[in-house]
Amino acid sequence: MLARDARPRAARHVLFTAAVACAAVVAATAVTPVATARAQVTTARARCNAAPAQQGVARRLARAINTAIRSRFTSTDPAYNPFKNVSLAVSDDSRGLTCWYRSAKQNYSASAVKATILAALLLMAQDQNRWLTSWERNKAWLMITQSDNAAASALWDHVGLTRLQHFLNAAKMKHTQLNTFGAWGLTLITPHDETLLLRLLMSPGKVLTKRSRDYELFLMNHVISSQAWGVRAGAPKYFSWHIKNGWAPLPNLNRSPWVVNSIGCFLHKRFGYTIVVLTRHNPAPGLSFGIATIEKIAWVINRALVPGAKSVWPKSTSAQLARLRPVPDEMLPARPHSRPSRHH
Repeated sequence: MLARDARPRAARHVLFTAAVACAAVVAATAVTPVATARAQVTTARARCNAAPAQQGVARRLARAINTAIRSRFTSTDPAYNPFKNVSLAVSDDSRGLTCWYRSAKQNYSASAVKATILAALLLMAQDQNRWLTSWERNKAWLMITQSDNAAASALWDHVGLTRLQHFLNAAKMKHTQLNTFGAWGLTLITPHDETLLLRLLMSPGKVLTKRSRDYELFLMNHVISSQAWGVRAGAPKYFSWHIKNGWAPLPNLNRSPWVVNSIGCFLHKRFGYTIVVLTRHNPAPGLSFGIATIEKIAWVINRALVPGAKSVWPKSTSAQLARLRPVPDEMLPARPHSRPSRHH
């Protein structure tokens, strides 16, 4: 009876060694879907520039932002590429610093546009030589501090497209495209234009008076705690924060992936800076993934711009994210020749 393997022991050892080596090569060259997505990342990267004395800060911050974006690849959705679905802008006049990544890329606004609606309302009142009525103030409070959709719809209609566009023109927000059939959340915004809006609120100018600017900043500083996530993460607590976020599966609430946006400015005495991070096509679970992406990016920005801060606003915890209710609560006007959809 022949043995199972009658080859000489030395020959068997050589074959075994070769098989192990071959397996090692295969393992080394095999790539997961996530690795493939990483390899397909374009050469585009976040960039920062600053005054000559701050160039080191700018270089380090650009690297940190890119690392934060890169960390958002996920095995749960190997096709998702954060470098294609995140855009941002940073501005800090005290350092002469700006950072940008796809800052001219348009993104659905969701509720982030409510800051623009309020600014347009304030300009309308100024043009009419008056202050806001009690009805307007009530709607503005609900719209900004609680992201109330009914209040936003009421003020959107109250101000009207003509005056909304008048504000955009005055603010030089040339890349913002208003929705024309009443679905304010489908307005297209860019990090560049949102930065212009925030800088307009922070600094004296010809568009809004000090009273108007202070009023909007006051409301943006009183966003309810369950909505005070996003670009505030990592900001020093001795700076005042002024934020507005937006979140919704867009453009179709039943089928589209989540859009999650966060805009904000941070002020202390004569110093201030702005952060805008817009995200789209967020993988499941959608809202919490988008928030985590924004906060990871915002954290490195805030810590780099105010490195000595000992007490900072934390990132959202898993428990806080779990308590969020990502449920659209408003019927939007139907697109022309289409059925209505629900939208936050």
